[in-house]
Amino acid sequence: MEEWIKKNKGIVIVVSIKFLCVIIAAAAYVCFGHTLIRAMYEEHAVGFLNNLIEHDGAHQLAYYYAKADHIFKLGVITFIVIGLLVISTYKLVLAHAKTMFKLLVINLSITVVFFECLTGLLFAVPALSNNLLHDFMCSLYRNGNIAMPQYEDQMAIYDNELLYTLKPNTEFVFSNPEFKTAYTTNSLGLRDDEASLHKPEIICLGDSYTMGWGVEQDETFAQRLEQMSNKKVLNAGISSYGTVREMKLLNRLDTSNLEYLIIQYDGNDYNENNTFYQMKNVLNIMSLNNYNSVKDEYSERLRYYPGKYFIFALTSIFASITNMSGEKPDHSFGVPNTAKKADESKVFINAIMHATDVDPSNIKIIMTGRKNFLDAAQSTIASGDYPLYIQNIVFVPFPDAKTQRDHYFTIDGHLNARGHNGLAYKLSNTLN
Repeated sequence: MEEWIKKNKGIVIVVSIKFLCVIIAAAAYVCFGHTLIRAMYEEHAVGFLNNLIEHDGAHQLAYYYAKADHIFKLGVITFIVIGLLVISTYKLVLAHAKTMFKLLVINLSITVVFFECLTGLLFAVPALSNNLLHDFMCSLYRNGNIAMPQYEDQMAIYDNELLYTLKPNTEFVFSNPEFKTAYTTNSLGLRDDEASLHKPEIICLGDSYTMGWGVEQDETFAQRLEQMSNKKVLNAGISSYGTVREMKLLNRLDTSNLEYLIIQYDGNDYNENNTFYQMKNVLNIMSLNNYNSVKDEYSERLRYYPGKYFIFALTSIFASITNMSGEKPDHSFGVPNTAKKADESKVFINAIMHATDVDPSNIKIIMTGRKNFLDAAQSTIASGDYPLYIQNIVFVPFPDAKTQRDHYFTIDGHLNARGHNGLAYKLSNTLN
């Protein structure tokens, strides 16, 4: 084989370079080709809509996105065909199959190592992720590289009413590529001190945003609000809780001196809220055995193995061809997320009204979250027949993710310390 390679050095080099170029170009296309195509189609759609042609904006953008998805699929197929042509063009593939197979393996190995090193570098230095790489890195992070405290033995425990809480009276360090933070929990498994459990004037309910994912304990918007308002504030946020479990948690808290209830909402609350609504205001929590199985799956998914990032890129190609907008079923609360869909703001309001035994009629409720959902909830309340305490909800939006990107982590997407401080300032002004 060595003698053949020496005699045909030029051919080997040409084949190797062409093969590497195709592989690298295909990987680059998978990483940010879809983003570029969608951006171009979106720009066209927005320009079209700005001409005041009478079409529904959301429907029109969906139409352009569908066209972009089809173009992306065609591009993937094109790269596959080009790759086959590069290989089949040379007779030496047939004449020296073993030799060429070894060369292809070597080239592929180089590509995988390069891809893994590049991706590892981008995780280590997230600021290097420009707009083109950002979506791919975010997707990779969320689908196999994100640590979650609710599935770590030293950080959380099973709860047959709430599925889990943070481990009570403990200290631990929680980290992901963009942060490493210390946690101290009180006797109820909340990220706050013990004193805050007694007669708080403000309680903050929510998920990872409220808990303070990615920031130190004294940097959460709950703690910053306490400093700004001079009122006792309890941080009752727990990662991945939906509105239903947040309101059920309220049953365990001291509300005897409660003046304000701040409820933070995120889009992933919907499945839990919708399930509760569809099940006639009942939330079925998975068993301890099932919870432990989920933890095992999580640990396996988090484990790194050689070629993990490259394999993810390949599976992304397959997913984009078979089902661009596929959705994984979630059976955590008794029914899959493919169940009948109800209005998002409607099931959110239903959770506030029916998921707790605490009478909220004398409590001022403040809602915070993404502005688009707050606007929808406000519209739903205005057009419905709701109790006075629902009608009087005050809405305080998160920092704008487009114009205030420095308020969020680059890849992770949660509020950073600046974002928490900005939100606390807005909440403090609302109290005043």
